[in-house]
Amino acid sequence: MERIFAWLLGPKAENQKLLEELINLVISDYIHWRRNYFPKDKTLIRRKDQSELRDEFDKLYDNIFNLLGEMRRNFPFYSPRYIAHMQSETTLPALLGFIMGLLYNPNNVSTESSPVTTDWEIEAGNRVLELIGYRPAPDPSLPKDKYLRELKREFGWAHITSGGTTANLEALWAARNVRYTILAIKDVAIKENVDLIIKLPNGKKYDISEVDDYSLLTIKPNEAIYALSRLVVAMKRKYLESDEEINKKVLKLLRKSERSISKGFGKLFAEFQPVILTSGTSHYSIEKIADVLGVGRDNVIYVDIDENFRMSVKDLYSKLKGVKAENKVPIAVIATIGTTEEGSVDPLHEIVKLREEFEKGGFSFWVHADAAWGGFIKTLLTDGDDEKKVIEKVRRITEDEIELEHENYQKRIRILWGSDKVVLPFLALKRAESVTVDPHKMGYMPYPCGMVAFRNDRVRHFISQEVPYITSTFAVHLPLKHKDLESGKVVINSLGPYILEGSKPGASASALWLQINTIPLTPEGHGELVKNSLLAARLLWEWIVHWDQAERVNGREPEYQFIPLTQYPPDTNIVTFVVKKKISRSIAQMNELTKKVYEEFSIRTELGEFEYSYSQPFFLSKTVFKSPKYPFKALRPFFKRAFPKAELPKLEREYEKEGLFVLRAVVMNPYIYPLKKRGQDLMKEFMRRASEAAERALRRGL
Repeated sequence: MERIFAWLLGPKAENQKLLEELINLVISDYIHWRRNYFPKDKTLIRRKDQSELRDEFDKLYDNIFNLLGEMRRNFPFYSPRYIAHMQSETTLPALLGFIMGLLYNPNNVSTESSPVTTDWEIEAGNRVLELIGYRPAPDPSLPKDKYLRELKREFGWAHITSGGTTANLEALWAARNVRYTILAIKDVAIKENVDLIIKLPNGKKYDISEVDDYSLLTIKPNEAIYALSRLVVAMKRKYLESDEEINKKVLKLLRKSERSISKGFGKLFAEFQPVILTSGTSHYSIEKIADVLGVGRDNVIYVDIDENFRMSVKDLYSKLKGVKAENKVPIAVIATIGTTEEGSVDPLHEIVKLREEFEKGGFSFWVHADAAWGGFIKTLLTDGDDEKKVIEKVRRITEDEIELEHENYQKRIRILWGSDKVVLPFLALKRAESVTVDPHKMGYMPYPCGMVAFRNDRVRHFISQEVPYITSTFAVHLPLKHKDLESGKVVINSLGPYILEGSKPGASASALWLQINTIPLTPEGHGELVKNSLLAARLLWEWIVHWDQAERVNGREPEYQFIPLTQYPPDTNIVTFVVKKKISRSIAQMNELTKKVYEEFSIRTELGEFEYSYSQPFFLSKTVFKSPKYPFKALRPFFKRAFPKAELPKLEREYEKEGLFVLRAVVMNPYIYPLKKRGQDLMKEFMRRASEAAERALRRGL
């Protein structure tokens, strides 16, 4: 019996009794808590009052029943037949933790309004830091001497956001502030005549007054982060005042600088234009963020992609050379670890190696990994120094054999997940300065629950609405949850001064905490959910590849064919493909046939279709690829497979006009693969229905 069955309600609510028992326990305990807080207080609503309020109660009942009726028109995200968008089943611990949090309704921006769930958020964040490969804050229960030593080391910080967009925004907000604050630090150091040594990316050290501005703007991100702490220490040596007074003095002086970020970025950006580099397959939030941060969407530089929809490191090198030559400032290079349209994984390991090459020439940049989709896939991997052993282990974990059976057609195929080009980026997450990961996606959590993680907690000094407190005597920085160095008590500071959101549900923290403590972020824990998803996606991909052959073995010669967008299995668990009439040489005709098939796998409420989903056997999503984010040269290998006899220049002209309509299956449901083992191959059934849809479209004259 698979362990995951204990963590889920089941496709037919098989664990109904368990869920009901635990929900009743949660609600009963909550009611007991209410009744026992000052139990001698008067009861307000008496039985007589309740009898007189029947009309109001009936109104509530009526509205509840109406609401329940409407909710049945929702899409069955929990079902293995739903492979449309990035929504799926939620785990029982996450669901119960969320319900518990909803009842108590804490606001996780202040410890005064969330005395319990802020602590849980910090603890859950520490587990996610470990998952990424970052070092969490030291344990406050350590002896003071050891605790002080640990505080001097780098440690990270992670917190919950409303989703990946906010997480990406916070990461780039911090990156922008870290990058440009160095100029104000230089001004203060010169004005106060204090020594402040800066190490350039090539290893050479100079006093900050001797380093030109552009070189300062392109030092290593960590060097820029620690420059603020070193300024505080230098000022402490000069003035011999208390830590509190020194921190206030430094903040005041930084804000007085003509190049202070508190005065706005107009002057700074005019002199040193910022840019953000990412691939065309990155999330659409990046352009929004560029607008919000004042960078401007026109200053988002899109790096080419390859035939597998991964960022081209060769083109990134070329783009960065241009950025450096024009004295532009890279706010960040963003690698997407699981693109939203294709599930592709950018070569993060090669990007950080490329950065090392640039650093030899004195030029560095912040690396942000947008792993909103793919982050929890890391639970399949165990960190280790030997990358080959890590890859070998994940391949053993995911290796399996599947039988493709369709009437007279039978084929046994060995499948696994874990190619070098896909695993190595996950192992390189710990080398990025910041990472976005969404528990409400592959973490199987309820909405809203995104998360942003920083490798160095000291980034909080650059985004804080309070005085950036640094214990200058010891050159240490205190995390949100820390041991007070005088009293020895454990202190938990509020999140509010360091985040963008002014209110956020503690329910997300209680849900994430309960899930992580029930389902560990390990290959044997959460990795089991991930593994089933990845193998189910591979099952669908194999059916797409072999469907035409299976039909011919069964004596049929279909006029159409299914063509996956990539020649190799997907990087994660999103499968993209098209449907094409075999004799057609037209992209427009292929788009039209693919669109007709899509229409049979969707209820388009945006077009006023309000029917219930009971009769809809599968749900599928779509996307449209267009130039320049999806240049023709990246799609050339696909078009060669789809139109082997067509002239590529002609296809390119048609593509520029028509774009490419693509079917998108998000195969994240944890039930699909176990059902295959139990004898029900839903991916084969999906292909059969897609085949019938294609045939109907062709009979209608396409």
